[in-house]
Amino acid sequence: MVWALVTAVYEDRLVISLRTSNNKLSAADMIRRLLRGDGEGGGHRTKAGGFIKLESNTPAEIDRKRALLRRRYLRALGIKQSQGKRLVPREP
Repeated sequence: MVWALVTAVYEDRLVISLRTSNNKLSAADMIRRLLRGDGEGGGHRTKAGGFIKLESNTPAEIDRKRALLRRRYLRALGIKQSQGKRLVPREP
């Protein structure tokens, strides 16, 4: 099972893009699971996207929202929190 999750900030939103190469699983179902109660999203079997509206758009809020998504994402994939690794360093 191969998944990719990317986030970016655009205006007052944390934008999420989700992809999978396993067409037996649904990226649309996964994005709804990740955003439940916190944002809006949808998609198709292998591609999905959505957003979370940011209240203050501060670095601290953005970090909190990304941490929430990361926890839900790893939990959904059955990966322990300690195994997640940042691929791109945080900006100073």
